[in-house]
Amino acid sequence: MRPIPMSPLLLLLLPLLAAAAPAELTADRVVARVQKLYDGTKDFTAAFEQEYEMSALGRSQKSRGRVAFQKPGRIRFDYVEPTPKTFAVDGTTLWVYQPADNQALVDRCFRADGLTASLVFLGGTGRIAELFNLESAPGDAQHHVVRLVPKAPQGAYRSITLWVDRATFEVRRSVVEDPNGNPNRFAFADVRRNKGVKPEQVLFTPAATVAVDAVPGSCVQR
Repeated sequence: MRPIPMSPLLLLLLPLLAAAAPAELTADRVVARVQKLYDGTKDFTAAFEQEYEMSALGRSQKSRGRVAFQKPGRIRFDYVEPTPKTFAVDGTTLWVYQPADNQALVDRCFRADGLTASLVFLGGTGRIAELFNLESAPGDAQHHVVRLVPKAPQGAYRSITLWVDRATFEVRRSVVEDPNGNPNRFAFADVRRNKGVKPEQVLFTPAATVAVDAVPGSCVQR
């Protein structure tokens, strides 16, 4: 079978089509645009879906809920499935509340872990490019993908990958890889920035009837 010859018109259009294709941005340029967007973010709420994969066991755990963020450094995850629970961070204090047990655990010397690292793009503790080495990763038609490797070793995670909307530079997904290589995936929807988050959306105060204990191994400051 003889090859079908390309039309003269198509031959003329090919250079124009190639020129019209969007140039792929480098990792540092993508992160600079993300940084600019979220530098102007005072608060943030979204629905999230989470999937934590335990590679060695060949299992994964899926969850969903809502997250709220308010500068400086207030983050709260309210899970609704599979089990209601709350993780709330205010500066260096972490609360873990489990309604079914009527118990709240507190760590008053908290440092960012894999859960809060999923929102590293929101900033508040330093510039992304200063804290991480940046690597481009294969994206798709809707997303740039950038892998962040911390310059200083982190005990709770070894990398964070951001899926960034090509049009808006909003972060749509993040993947936190723990020291054992297990990915903790977050996808964000119904994103609302600078809509005025109320204190009760980010802070946690246990009711008088809730038993409060220290997170095992944490400091015992009161």
